[in-house]
Amino acid sequence: MKIIFDRYRNSKYEIKTIPFTNFGDLENYIIRLDQTEFSEVILKDKNNELRISGGRYNFLISIKVDGETFDLINSNQNNFQEQIPVMIKGQSFIFSPNLIVNFEKALVASKYFCQHKGIERSLYWKKRFT
Repeated sequence: MKIIFDRYRNSKYEIKTIPFTNFGDLENYIIRLDQTEFSEVILKDKNNELRISGGRYNFLISIKVDGETFDLINSNQNNFQEQIPVMIKGQSFIFSPNLIVNFEKALVASKYFCQHKGIERSLYWKKRFT
C-alpha cells in the first residue's frame, strides 16, 4: 500500500507518494489535514482506496472497495439546509453536513481500513451510485 498526500504552499500545489508502513504514519497525515497546506490524504493498494479530505473539524471520508465507492455519513446530522465549505486542493467546495464527520470517526474508519481493507460496519456508509 501507499500513502498519497497533497501539499499547497507558496502558491504551489504538490502531490507526494510514500510507502505505507503502519497506521501511525497514516494517522500523522490525517492529523496534519488543515484545509490550507494539507487537504487530502489517500491510502491506496491495487483495488482499494481510502480518501480523507478536509481537515480541522470537517472531514469527508470515502472508501473504494472492489470497484464500489462508499461515503461515510454523519448519522447525527439533521440540518440538511445548512451547507459547509471545505477547502480541498486549494479550492473551496460546499458540502451537505451529512457528509461531514469528525476527527474521531475519520480515525475509526481509517484504522479499520488499514487492518481489513474494507468499511467499518459500525459506522454509517452510503454507497455512491455513478
